[in-house]
Amino acid sequence: MNNSIIRYHIILYLEKRNNRALKKLRKILINYLEANSKNDDEFKVLNYIKKNELTTFLPNIKNHQSVEILVYKDNCSGLRYVIHNGKKLFFKKVMSDKEIVKYYRSLLIEQDPSSPHYYFSCGAEVREKDVVLDIGAAEGIFALEIIEKAKKVYLIEGDLSWIEPLKETFRPWRDKVTIIPRYVSDVNTEEFLTLDRLFFGNEVNFIKMDIEGHEEKALRGADFLLSSNADLTIVACSYHTHQAENNLRRILYEKGFSVEISSGYMIFFDGEKLQPPYLRRGLVVGKKRR
Repeated sequence: MNNSIIRYHIILYLEKRNNRALKKLRKILINYLEANSKNDDEFKVLNYIKKNELTTFLPNIKNHQSVEILVYKDNCSGLRYVIHNGKKLFFKKVMSDKEIVKYYRSLLIEQDPSSPHYYFSCGAEVREKDVVLDIGAAEGIFALEIIEKAKKVYLIEGDLSWIEPLKETFRPWRDKVTIIPRYVSDVNTEEFLTLDRLFFGNEVNFIKMDIEGHEEKALRGADFLLSSNADLTIVACSYHTHQAENNLRRILYEKGFSVEISSGYMIFFDGEKLQPPYLRRGLVVGKKRR
């Protein structure tokens, strides 16, 4: 369930971009899209993969491959970090410098403004004094981008190996950051909590949700939260399954949100057998305003 899995799909591509399976899939995709492309985004994908190697995301990633990334070590915590937009972003203690460079480079690719996975797609923004939920925080790069604007940030991450790095990254803002080491779902157990249980009666203005295909369950466990907050933006990942985009759209429509979809497509190498239509939208963005 931890959203860092997607980073490793990108790393897998970067390390094995010439393997036979990817070449075969690229040929299948070209043939399929030549016969079935219907909109501008699909034609853009077709033109891109005709000229480039296959990747999870479909913008040109070469600019990020050449960026020099320096890794530093914090003497107090023993954790390594990179400097992201002038702020320290810490990583797991078990990760080597080489692994951190690969991982951080994958973050730059994933959060490029041209990426279908860019969290600020469709005009989604965190405003001054917003209360923000980062669900599936992983290393915390999303929250780090908005930490100075937000009034309060909740980092919700069930992978406990990320908790120590998150504490170090957000130490300068510990007065307005709360870390919740749990998974979010539609039930309340020792491992899982619903958003309604966590935030019943609380004001929430922005939710970013990247939890490996459990976004629908998380929304179903947030009935009161979604209904009671009249000024709310939700950015939910929709690439984990073929059905996720339509299901997330429906849930948000029913709760009174206007809904948009991030532009572009992803090809998600998730281990399952890829099948038509192959391409998946990265994000569903819901907005509700007073």
